[in-house]
Amino acid sequence: LLGVTLNTGYCRRPLMLQHKAFSDAAQKLYIVNITYVEPAGVCRALSRYDLWLTVPRIPDDFQVRFDVKPLPRESR
Repeated sequence: LLGVTLNTGYCRRPLMLQHKAFSDAAQKLYIVNITYVEPAGVCRALSRYDLWLTVPRIPDDFQVRFDVKPLPRESR
């Protein structure tokens, strides 16, 4: 189970939130790519979203990296 807190500017789940996870055995790295559409404005409340992912067991000697990238609104 992997978890990450996203500070996206949304009050709830970010629009078009997508994630893809894969491992790179050569670098001993487990990478989670996360994308969402940038909000039109900023939520006035807390703007964090906790994302939890169930993944296959990750070897003990691997590191985990979360790459979070907001996409421009016009890319929808």
